[in-house]
Amino acid sequence: DAFDPRSNSWQSLAPLPRGTGSPAVISHRGKLYAIGGRSGYNDFADVYVYNDAGNRWDVAASLPPPARGTSGAAIICDAIHVFGGETQAQRQALGDVLRLDHAAGVWQALPPLPTPRNFARAVSFRGDVYVVGGNTVLQGSHASAGTAIVERMTPTCP
Repeated sequence: DAFDPRSNSWQSLAPLPRGTGSPAVISHRGKLYAIGGRSGYNDFADVYVYNDAGNRWDVAASLPPPARGTSGAAIICDAIHVFGGETQAQRQALGDVLRLDHAAGVWQALPPLPTPRNFARAVSFRGDVYVVGGNTVLQGSHASAGTAIVERMTPTCP
């Protein structure tokens, strides 16, 4: 659904090709990306890009293994980056940092997070990225207390 603040109303749009919870979602270059996610105990590596002109979702390069949900995402150096997440199949929080190379259409692995975690949020601010909060352990009911960890990363742009 899309909210129009001028008319204070909602409009239904094309649904995601697959029902998914906890994807990383980010806007980049005028497009909306839904990255990974999960349903029940199944994690996904799918990446979908919303095409506003056609009111449809297109498929982009899938995440490398393991499939994941609950990742954070931020734009750094004009590229989408994904931080952490979790793999329910392996029952662990992830420390992966991945960068989408738009030209090649592939995800590149970068040095990992100092603290692996799921449900963390990533924010770009003044040339750095901050990975904030999240959980360092995986609990199916989302009952873990979370963490107050904030880690700052200064990217080196290619």
